Amino acid sequence: MQTHFMEEMIEATGVDPTLTAGSTYLTVEGLAELLHTSPNTVHYWIKVGRAPSSFKVGRRRLFARADVDAWVEEHRESGVA
Repeated sequence: MQTHFMEEMIEATGVDPTLTAGSTYLTVEGLAELLHTSPNTVHYWIKVGRAPSSFKVGRRRLFARADVDAWVEEHRESGVA
């Protein structure tokens, strides 16, 4: 369930702020888009404990962009996805 503020943002701009690359939080779909993979792959990573840190708001799982950036950098340096 989206907050009233987020609903107003989406209505005013036509863009869900959790899906944009510059946003503070990403959804599963936003993370998949950022990493050029499918949402199913992200769900698999969550299931096996390989995804960036996340939390749930209602049914929506969110990833802090700072955590995603750190996770990508860690995996880039180690060469392991």
